[in-house]
Amino acid sequence: MPNEKNGITVKSLLRPSSDCQHGIIYYCISCRHRSKMFSSHIRLHTSLWDGSGPCVASVRERVEADLARIRHIAENSCDRHDLGEIVKVFRSRQGEMRLKEYISCCVTHLTHDGRFGTGRNYSAALSSIEKYMGDADPALCDINTQWVHRYREWLATRHKSLNTISFHMRVLKAVLHKASSQGLIANADYFNGISTGNAATKKRAVTTDTIHKLSTLDLSLKPEMDLARDIFLFSIMTRGMSFVDIAFLRNENVCDGYLTYRRRKTRRLMTIRVEPQAAAIIAKYNSVKRKWLFPILANTEYSHDIKTDNGLKEYSDIETADKEIYDNYVRAINTYNRRLLRLGKLIGLETRLTSYVARHTWATLVHKKNVPISVISAALGHSSERTTLIYLADIDNREVDTANRLLLNDLF
Repeated sequence: MPNEKNGITVKSLLRPSSDCQHGIIYYCISCRHRSKMFSSHIRLHTSLWDGSGPCVASVRERVEADLARIRHIAENSCDRHDLGEIVKVFRSRQGEMRLKEYISCCVTHLTHDGRFGTGRNYSAALSSIEKYMGDADPALCDINTQWVHRYREWLATRHKSLNTISFHMRVLKAVLHKASSQGLIANADYFNGISTGNAATKKRAVTTDTIHKLSTLDLSLKPEMDLARDIFLFSIMTRGMSFVDIAFLRNENVCDGYLTYRRRKTRRLMTIRVEPQAAAIIAKYNSVKRKWLFPILANTEYSHDIKTDNGLKEYSDIETADKEIYDNYVRAINTYNRRLLRLGKLIGLETRLTSYVARHTWATLVHKKNVPISVISAALGHSSERTTLIYLADIDNREVDTANRLLLNDLF
């Protein structure tokens, strides 16, 4: 992408990184046998450099705009031969990159890199900012503490929950820190006094009576509901295994009466003894013709198998999956939760059944068996006991309430 006028040449080139898959676009200014090269901080997959499509088009537009800006600075410089000063002035004006434009560019790169979950989060944040700003698109350098606080207040006026507001604040914070690391803005310290953590939510766990009702429910004429019920019960039987981990279980994960897998969320290696009740569910759906243990993602293939220390093939990370398998997983968990909701209604349950209810239920019931929190934490695959305490906070509160009622009954 060369640009030459009045003896000054401005061009762009891609310098591959060490993995030879991605590269950084550099700008080069040349004048009178002197040249200076500097990074644009724009990352691009090497295969796209000479390609086409929406991703390349957005990058080319950005690069062409930068080259034109460099050309304009050089032509209006007192000393156009001072290449260092031209670069300095250009850097000082890079904040003219627009917020919505930048987030859109981030979404494009995340999607191309296979980080579909993060890309979807950025898209949701972009949609929210578009509603807030309308047609306006502020420059990155115009974003400050006051702007962030006004945006947060706007979210609150739309009756968004604290966790929803925190979600948008976290994404915006990540976007601005990324822009700061790329030299597009000076800093991104605009979130003092703004919470970006999750507020505690009511954790739902069902009783042993509910589990009995589910397990004895006649679903012989509804195989899809039967599968949802079995997956829910299997989660409880396997120490609250997450749906994503169940969905990606392979036949070889079960060996010699034990189920071994690595949690997608924490990458912790888990080994669980397969009790007879869980073994019955596995046998019910066992098929050598299917790579997955359960028919949840039965028709999908992927190209990210990795060999682990224990010799098992497993999927590296749902976040970096192929687009097809990521979309398939999202559809599967949405379908699963809809069927759980219907199951709850079939047994007259007021609590909303979701994929995480099984996990919280297991933690609740074993806690009532006086199992130490450290053991529960290890069984759930939590990286910290603090996470486990969040699961069990409501249980402790109910026990305290019960004790308080007994005391008041004795006193009054």
